Amino acid sequence: MKTLRILLLTSFFLAACAPVATDTNSPSSPSDMEGADDTGGNGETGAAASSDAATARVIEITASNWAFAPSTISVKKGENVVVRLRGDIGIHGFAIRGTNVSVTVNPGEVIDVTLPTDAEGSFEFFCNVPCGEGHKDMKGTLTVTA
Repeated sequence: MKTLRILLLTSFFLAACAPVATDTNSPSSPSDMEGADDTGGNGETGAAASSDAATARVIEITASNWAFAPSTISVKKGENVVVRLRGDIGIHGFAIRGTNVSVTVNPGEVIDVTLPTDAEGSFEFFCNVPCGEGHKDMKGTLTVTA
């Protein structure tokens, strides 16, 4: 009986600690992409792109210690673009300040994120999950042109 209780409690705690998938299909459309700081922490926000990926231009980016590859993205204003973020080494984030783009990717995981392309300019994307000594240098540039 004691063993059964221990197994039930262990199962309960493991189930409670399991990650919960979130799917927010609302597209990113901020009027000012350089607005408030949205570092995201551990909460995943961002436009998931499962249905958009079929009609969008897909750009694959790999997140590893401590870089994004590629680290520069160029898109046209208004273009439907999905970043297919692949986790390689370590747990990393992908965020763009002033938008609702903020996701976490684990090693071996692939996450599709719709990019906001409604404002022209250069915007920094960065890792928003503390990932070690090179974390502060883990960033890239999204350039949106007419």
